[in-house]
Amino acid sequence: MRLPANSLAGSSLGLLVGKLLQMGGGFIFWIAAARTASTTTVGVTAAMVSGLMLCVQIALLGVGAATTILIHRHNSAEPSAHHRTIDDAVSFVLLSGAAVGAAYVGIAVWVTQGNQTLASDPGVDLLFIVASAFATVGVLLDQVSLAFSRGWQSTSRYLASVALPIAIVWVIALQGGKLSAADLFLAWSIGTFVAVGVGALQLRRSRAYHYRPRFALTRMRNLARIGFPMQLLTLVERAPALLVPVLVSVIVSPTTTALWYAAWMAAWAIFTAPVAVGLAHFAEIVKDPGSAAQRTSEAIRSALLFGGILGMVALVAAPQILGLLGPQYAEQSATALRILVLGLLPFTLVQSYDAVCRAQSRLKEAVTVGMVGGTILLSSVLLAAPHGLTPMAWAWVIGSIPWGTCAAIRIRQLLGSASHEVPPPDHIRNTTKSDVDLLRGKS
Repeated sequence: MRLPANSLAGSSLGLLVGKLLQMGGGFIFWIAAARTASTTTVGVTAAMVSGLMLCVQIALLGVGAATTILIHRHNSAEPSAHHRTIDDAVSFVLLSGAAVGAAYVGIAVWVTQGNQTLASDPGVDLLFIVASAFATVGVLLDQVSLAFSRGWQSTSRYLASVALPIAIVWVIALQGGKLSAADLFLAWSIGTFVAVGVGALQLRRSRAYHYRPRFALTRMRNLARIGFPMQLLTLVERAPALLVPVLVSVIVSPTTTALWYAAWMAAWAIFTAPVAVGLAHFAEIVKDPGSAAQRTSEAIRSALLFGGILGMVALVAAPQILGLLGPQYAEQSATALRILVLGLLPFTLVQSYDAVCRAQSRLKEAVTVGMVGGTILLSSVLLAAPHGLTPMAWAWVIGSIPWGTCAAIRIRQLLGSASHEVPPPDHIRNTTKSDVDLLRGKS
C-alpha cells in the first residue's frame, strides 16, 4: 500500500513510526543505563524522566491543539500568519515548560528534603527546568508537523533524539565506566535539545520559518483557552502512569521504581495500539457522525487485535525482553509485565470512550470520569506498592476495571442516543472571530 507522505494517513503513519522509534530507542537507552549504573541510580533517573514527562503534559495547556486549529481549520494561506502563530505557541510553551519544571523542582526539594539527586544538585535542577521547556517544544513540533501534513518529520526528530544519548551511554558502558543519576539524565536531556534543533531546521527548510520571540499575553491567553479542554482530557488519561514512578520512588524506594518502570515501558508498547487506533477513531467519527456505532465497534476490535498480538509476545518472551536490562529485571519484573497485559481491555474501552466524547463535545464528562477512574487506579497501585511488583501489577489491572466499565456503559448510552449531527467541539464552538484574529496577530 502506497501512502503519499503529505496525506492524512501518510502523515499519521509518520508520527506513529516516530513514536515507535522513540519507544524503541528509549528501551535501548535504559538497557545501556542498566549496564553502566546501579539499580538505585536507574530508579532515580527513571523518576526524574517520568517527572519531566508529567511537566510536559501539564505545560502544554492545549497549545498544540490550538496551533493546529489555527493553521488547519482556519486555513490561512498567508505564511506570515502561520509564522506568528508558531512564534506565539513556541514562546508560550517555553515559558510554561520552564515554569512547570521549576515548580516541580521546588516540590521535589520540599518533599524529599534534599535526599534525592533532583533536590540536592543545583546544576541538575537547572538542567531539569531547561529540559522541561525544550521537551514541551518538542511535543508542540509534532502538532505543527501534522498541521502541515508533514508527520514524517517527526521520524527524523525522534531518531536524532534517541541516537545521541544511546551512543553516549553505550560508549561509556563498553569502556566499563559508571554513571551517576545526574550523568544519565544529562545524556537523556541532550536528545531533547537535539530534537528541537532538528525541528527548527525542518521548519526553516519547509516553511522558511525562523523563530522570533513573541510574548503578547492576550494572544497567549487565547491560545490556552482554545486548546485547554482537549489537553485536560489527555492529561487525565496519562497522569496515573506518569505519577506512579514518581510517587513510588518516594513512598517505597528507587529500586522498586526501576523494576516497575521496566515492566511498564514494555506494557506501554502494548497500550500504544489502542492509543493509535483512538486517534483514527476520533477522526472517523467527526468525518461521518452517522457511522459512530460501527466505527467504535471496529476501533475496539482493532485495538484488541493489535494490542493482543503484542501482548502475546510479552506473555511468551517477558523474561527475555526484560532480561536485556539485566537478570534482576527478568526475575522480578517479568511477572508484573504479564499481569499488566490484562489491562489492555479496560484501557481500550477508555480510549474509545474518550474518542467518542471528543467527537461529541463531551469533554467535561470525559474529564470527570477520568479523574475519578484515575484516582481509583492510582490509589490502588500506591496501596499495593509496599508489597512488591506483582501486587502493584494486579492493583493496576483491578483498579482500571471501574474506569473501563464506566467507559463501556457510557459508550453504549452515547451511541444509542447519538444524533446524526455532531456539534462542533468545545474549542471550536467557543472560539469567536475576535479570538481567531487575536491569535493571527490581526487584533
